[in-house]
Amino acid sequence: MMGSGKSTVGRLIAAKLKWKFYDSDKVIEDEQKMTVAEIFAAKGEAAFRELETRVLSRLAREADCVIATGGGAPTVETNWKFFGEKSAVVWLKSSPETLLRRLERGGAQSRPLLKDALSKEKILEILKNRERFYQRAGFVVESDGLEPQETADKIFRLVAPK
Repeated sequence: MMGSGKSTVGRLIAAKLKWKFYDSDKVIEDEQKMTVAEIFAAKGEAAFRELETRVLSRLAREADCVIATGGGAPTVETNWKFFGEKSAVVWLKSSPETLLRRLERGGAQSRPLLKDALSKEKILEILKNRERFYQRAGFVVESDGLEPQETADKIFRLVAPK
């Protein structure tokens, strides 16, 4: 979910593992030479999701990497095959209040699904539509009240190669 800390925490985990880190939204932006918001505006959400699926398909073949997907990626059934058996899928679960607070601190304007209004109600609506997909994750880590490093350490203990 947007504002949960996927990119920040993902980078910390990748650094600890000495693995590559990919933010799928950033990869798409670099390849398309447009921001996610610009892609949504120019081509629509469906076109963005197709780009996202293509990028995830390619990144999933990489070994020893951490991938932070966009919050909507798990809502596309095809993407689950890329998450695969070799992957540890983690849902960074945050309360709507925490998500709102984080998004208010910065970054909401770059979120196409929040372009009209940033509110607890909008976050609740998005969560309601996505939660059933997020619940498929192999691991759920509550990040409310945790600093990014604490969240990363918690995930590392769950998923680190033994």
